[in-house]
Amino acid sequence: MIDETLHDGGRSKKMKCSRCGATLENGKLFCPVCGQEVQLVPDYETVETVYYKQKAIKKEEQLRKENRRAAREEMERQEAVRRKKLRKKRISLLVSLFVFLLLSGLLAMLLITQKHQNSYTYQIEKAGEFLENQEYERAQIYLERAEELEPGREEAYLMELQLLMENEKTERLTLRFNQLVECDPDNIAYYGAMISYFEERKEPERIKELLDECSSDTVRKNYAEYITEDPEFSLQDGSYNSIQTVTFLSDGTDEIYYTLDGTSPDRNSTRYQEGITLSEGDTLIKAIAYNEKNIPGNVVTASYHVTLKSPNPPSIYPRSGEYTTQSDTNLYIVVPEGCTAHYAFDRKATQDDPIYTGPVPMLMGEHSFYAVLVNENGKISSQGSIVYKLTET
Repeated sequence: MIDETLHDGGRSKKMKCSRCGATLENGKLFCPVCGQEVQLVPDYETVETVYYKQKAIKKEEQLRKENRRAAREEMERQEAVRRKKLRKKRISLLVSLFVFLLLSGLLAMLLITQKHQNSYTYQIEKAGEFLENQEYERAQIYLERAEELEPGREEAYLMELQLLMENEKTERLTLRFNQLVECDPDNIAYYGAMISYFEERKEPERIKELLDECSSDTVRKNYAEYITEDPEFSLQDGSYNSIQTVTFLSDGTDEIYYTLDGTSPDRNSTRYQEGITLSEGDTLIKAIAYNEKNIPGNVVTASYHVTLKSPNPPSIYPRSGEYTTQSDTNLYIVVPEGCTAHYAFDRKATQDDPIYTGPVPMLMGEHSFYAVLVNENGKISSQGSIVYKLTET
């Protein structure tokens, strides 16, 4: 379409582009600005026509603005939808990734758990951790699994003994130990664990019992320092006719205690330091030794019977009879080796009477002379005697 305007009160025409409003030169068929084809209109238009045309142009421009705004809003709406879809897609992707990682983690944990469940080393390590933390029940579970995986492993059995020791399960400990040594009687480690346990608890008698019941020479030789040798009597038990002295034969490193009243000896009994003298009659000696680790040996016993003989009556010279001062008027007593003689006149002699050291002069007149012998064992002989009469010449 062509716009027409009034100029200088006259009626002239000026052509403008209906699209962009650019002024058109006469005779041009296309707008030099926007390229819109020029449409010819009647040469003359009224003011009213121009008004309506301008109003239509404004309306068309308003419509274009509204269309552009609507298009922009639609684009924004579509962009919002696109972004929303993109967010959903991203969230879905993140959820999928999270689920994948979660499942992968669970699978990895399952595989690791399965691997650990079948690993002897892992079971032992976990048992050790729980044992150190005094979680005995959990440690027991891992130990049982370790023993299932590799039966007969000494390491697991030793840890099981340690668990029972720390948990103060003494009866179960003894039972389990007996089961283990029944299958492996020469196992030094099992015995070592038990010996250490009893040492810590200061129970040397239990160590003695443990090694007394051990039938393995290998074990007993390895732990010889814990075995106390029994004391040996120097005198064989039996009967004797003289006082005897009993000693103990040992290397001197052990302490020996003994009793003479028939009771069992221990550290509260008499400690042996020198020989034991056997007096007349019956003597029962019971003795026990303790080594440097305070572990006792066995109680050994010896029984002795001592019968001490009295010496024969002493021989006295001269014989009974009458004597004068012209003869030898001395009395003589024959004293055997190991004896002493005691004498008295006119009564029986005792140990309290004078000791014979040489000839005893006769007393004048008629008298009886008595003498007894006392041997080294204190036994007194029967009386020896003579009756004599000493007169002047």
